[in-house]
Amino acid sequence: FFSTSMAPSPSESLLARGQDADHTSAESKTQWNVLSLFGLGIAGITAGTAVFEYNFLPRATVNLYTMSPEMVVPTVGFHNTLGPSTHHTPSTLARNNIAFSPISVKSRVTASELRTHSHSGERDANSALSMHRTWAPILLAFSAVGALVGLRTSRITKQSKFDLLKPLDVDSRMCELAMLVASSETKTAFELPPLPYGHGDLAPHISRETIEYHYDKHHRAYVNKLNELVAMPEHSKWRDKSLEAIMQGTKGVLFNQAAQVWNHNFYWKCLKPNGSPQTQPNLPEGTIAEMIEQEFGSFASFKSAFTDTCLGHFGSGWVWLVCDKQGKLTIVQGHDALNPISSRQGTPLLCCDLWEHAYYVDQKNARPAYMDSWWHVVNWDFVNENVAEMNKKKATMISLSPMEELWLGAFAGVVVAFMAMPLLTLKFCLQTGDAIPRSITQWYTGVFVQAASAAPIFACQMVMNGMIQRLISGTSPFSSKMKRKLDKKELMVAATVAGIISSLIYTPVDLLTIQQQKLGLTLPGCVAYIVNEHGAAQLLRGAWAMAIREGLFSLGMYGLTPIFADMIIRKMGRKETSMFAQLGASCMAGTIAGILAQPMDTVKTRVQSDMAGAVYRNMWQTHWLIIRNEGICALFAGVTVRVGIIILAFFVTGILRRWFQVNKTMRKNRQDMDRHILEELPARLAGPAPTATLPSG
Repeated sequence: FFSTSMAPSPSESLLARGQDADHTSAESKTQWNVLSLFGLGIAGITAGTAVFEYNFLPRATVNLYTMSPEMVVPTVGFHNTLGPSTHHTPSTLARNNIAFSPISVKSRVTASELRTHSHSGERDANSALSMHRTWAPILLAFSAVGALVGLRTSRITKQSKFDLLKPLDVDSRMCELAMLVASSETKTAFELPPLPYGHGDLAPHISRETIEYHYDKHHRAYVNKLNELVAMPEHSKWRDKSLEAIMQGTKGVLFNQAAQVWNHNFYWKCLKPNGSPQTQPNLPEGTIAEMIEQEFGSFASFKSAFTDTCLGHFGSGWVWLVCDKQGKLTIVQGHDALNPISSRQGTPLLCCDLWEHAYYVDQKNARPAYMDSWWHVVNWDFVNENVAEMNKKKATMISLSPMEELWLGAFAGVVVAFMAMPLLTLKFCLQTGDAIPRSITQWYTGVFVQAASAAPIFACQMVMNGMIQRLISGTSPFSSKMKRKLDKKELMVAATVAGIISSLIYTPVDLLTIQQQKLGLTLPGCVAYIVNEHGAAQLLRGAWAMAIREGLFSLGMYGLTPIFADMIIRKMGRKETSMFAQLGASCMAGTIAGILAQPMDTVKTRVQSDMAGAVYRNMWQTHWLIIRNEGICALFAGVTVRVGIIILAFFVTGILRRWFQVNKTMRKNRQDMDRHILEELPARLAGPAPTATLPSG
């Protein structure tokens, strides 16, 4: 394993916030641990399950003896005079002055010889698969151990790597280091935050008496009850967690108390004394005013919609103005203590407390009167601060430029090609009925062709996907920024189109790989043979099936995988699980894409292996022919192997892309911090030294 490390103390974890390079190194080692051992796990799974496919799924060689003169020659070539290791087509036989006749070939091979040859091949295959059956659990054990080591290493510090992506602030880092020296290592209890104004400053709209009951009694009671709960042994793990973590990870009474504390902390900031005439409500200004105008048409329309939602809310609860993941303003409501943080409905910008203790002292049961008063004390400055913070967080993860996507896709393609080549060879053998290779050289035959082809294919798919996404978002396809976040449908459309475009490159690549393994020729020799014998246009043979296959492949990689990963992260509620979310998402998306694309992959392989078109002429005829003669299960021959390859590709590409984005963002944040320090250094040297407020105790 690359590294094992003892977990540091809380003080060291806090100090690590100023040493993000060490944390990045630990995260990188974790990623490479899981990445390398995941490949071993996939190899073990596919090698073991291939036994079932080879023994029970129909194979093409059963019918090829009576269907294709061109494809019977490689099998009976073991009996000709050119040697037992030479495979030939009618063209190569003609060049060697060997008479070729389908009838004479069949007449020279007796039924007993065919049975003997078939049984020999079965014995070789069963021997090879028995070896793989032995190694499969060993490889899976390595994968399990690697996952545990990766999980432990990823917790080297308690700080999430996503915290390091936030723009760094010099003063906050100084305060953190000062707090590290002066504070104890245990987290203090939750405290009641001070009001941002006096108890009577919101009058006459909200009276002093209401604030005294609402803030001094109800809010304080929620804080005290929460401290009692986290002090209990059964809730001890939540003592050093934030309110957000408790809300997202608990239910019942603990959730209710934490959520009510968070809701009231937010609610008091949404209010401020009215500086305008007392008869006029506070009006929004700045960014939020523009967003309201764009989404609702006017402030009057928004006010009417928000008020109607509050008045129509049944019982106690809260009404929120949130900005969803697509950047749109929406009005949502939550009963009792529910809020947008716990329900993951978006970023909260403004809220209104609809519990009766918020207005019963002043308005009794008249909620409409409370709403009229509430609009006079809305703090739109705080709403604008929330919008600015939301935009800052959205811009935290830097997008890749087209050039970066190009070389990163190429690198990912090479890595995937070398890791998946044995699985790819096994897939070809299962689909064409050839014997299982018995040496490393045979397993990796054509690997350089596959790597050299996978690099531009992965690069093309990643670049095209990024360009189409930027076009849909409303920006230039050559920009490195997106104007807005795409929804699920837009992600899937962009990914599918990118895959169809990349099939123009992948079609001749896969054709040459199959023919090189079939004919035993070098790459230039294989190209020359196809062009001379069948014409240059045949290099695109099987293009339609390839377009469908690659469209589904790209849909799974760039469409379904990020959607599933986001669902897993939201379900688990922990950002530091992104790697394991990527693994789970890759397994789900890879399985779906692999099963859906497998029939087209089988058809494409048959069409490309029969260059003369003696049996398989086109995509639809091949599809029908396989179903009629071999059954529908034959379309899924090698499906397990292909699913394993796709899962590996999805996982490797996703991890590499995420790793590069994280490191690029952290480098930019460090550069911004250094520039900020240099800009403020003269003023800091001229003025008094900065001080940090330390906690008591």
